[in-house]
Amino acid sequence: MTVPGKLLQHIRESYIVFVLMLSTYAFVSIFVRDTTVGASGGSLVFKCAWGVVYVVSVLRIIRRRHEVVRLLQGNKMLVSLILLAICSFRWSIDPAATLLSGAKLVLSTFFAIDLSLRYSIKRQLHLLCAALVIIMVLSVIVELFIPGFVPSEPTEAGAWHGVFEFKNDFGRVICLSVVVALALCRSSTWLRGLIFASGLSIAVFSKSVSAVGYTIALVGALVMWSVFKWKPVPRAFGILLMGTIGLFSVNYISNNWAQLLAKVDKDPHMTGRVDLWEYSIAAIQQRLMLGYGYAAFWGYDSQPARRIREAVNWPDAPHAHNAYIDYALSLGLVGLVTYSLLYLIVARRAFQFFMSGAEYYLRWPLTYLVFVLVYQCTESGIFGGNNLLWIVFSSLAFSLTLERQEFTVQDAQEAPGLTVSSAAYSNGR
Repeated sequence: MTVPGKLLQHIRESYIVFVLMLSTYAFVSIFVRDTTVGASGGSLVFKCAWGVVYVVSVLRIIRRRHEVVRLLQGNKMLVSLILLAICSFRWSIDPAATLLSGAKLVLSTFFAIDLSLRYSIKRQLHLLCAALVIIMVLSVIVELFIPGFVPSEPTEAGAWHGVFEFKNDFGRVICLSVVVALALCRSSTWLRGLIFASGLSIAVFSKSVSAVGYTIALVGALVMWSVFKWKPVPRAFGILLMGTIGLFSVNYISNNWAQLLAKVDKDPHMTGRVDLWEYSIAAIQQRLMLGYGYAAFWGYDSQPARRIREAVNWPDAPHAHNAYIDYALSLGLVGLVTYSLLYLIVARRAFQFFMSGAEYYLRWPLTYLVFVLVYQCTESGIFGGNNLLWIVFSSLAFSLTLERQEFTVQDAQEAPGLTVSSAAYSNGR
């Protein structure tokens, strides 16, 4: 029996949406009642679901292995970071955890590669939007009609957490949902206003200060990218104005840090984060160059992590609440520098992509990179397997490489006296 092409396409895209939803960790607390460090080992349901995703991804990657090789060659820094993470089992304080986490990272990256080969950035954005909107709708339904259905952190009672255990996880999805929806919204001012107001209202209900701040900042960034396409003189004044406002804001916040946090009912130590950072930075100095091994430092049996948890009186601290500190703990300065170079390479390609046309969605890669940059200052890192943030980041990195290669081929074809045998990656994207 032959499956109709449109039906097959719908099945494929539904699968992508499902995986993207799965990678947000929605509904996890229903299946894993005890999520303290090292307590559960994960849910069998989620393990089986990811197992299916891994098998499908590997099979699809094998079918297009030649394209994959060329794609990896165009992303040497990303490959180097992954290889460093895997090889770190040689000096890891928990080799088994490093190898297991490394395997998840590789297989999740396979999914991102498959996503980038099959769909354009715009189509990826549509699929991501579908996944996030479904989660947002389910979260609002749960909060309004069946509160308590999804177990949440007891200390966060009274705050909306949707289908997540922690309000900050819900806040992250709120922020991304607003930005993704706005990036796809063409020209309707009232609709953009409605999307922003709705997302901001839900963020307020979640009582996540970071969610409110990130949403406002990223929507501002999404709008402000237009400055770079102005004529030279207005552009120079616009960039100067933004820089001045940025410097003023940083200066004001640094000089009034305690007062600003008090207004949002936060202490100057940011609920223990500052103390956690101080002890974590001290631990970095013990293994400065290569760190303690990928995904090894904050393990349940880690002695260095246990000493920090006891010192700050945070017995279940899952990470440093700062990705850059965690990168140094895992892979040392070598890993931190490698990640930084990767980020800069992707940012440069994202800017070139933005400048290549007038469509509004072209702002998405740059805006997402701003989110990644800011988010990792107070939360966990994106560099992990089964993680939506890594899947989106790596798929953008691969997709921007494909866009670049396609532009190169088009330029070569249009140049007089030059011929090109075949268009790279012409795969129905």
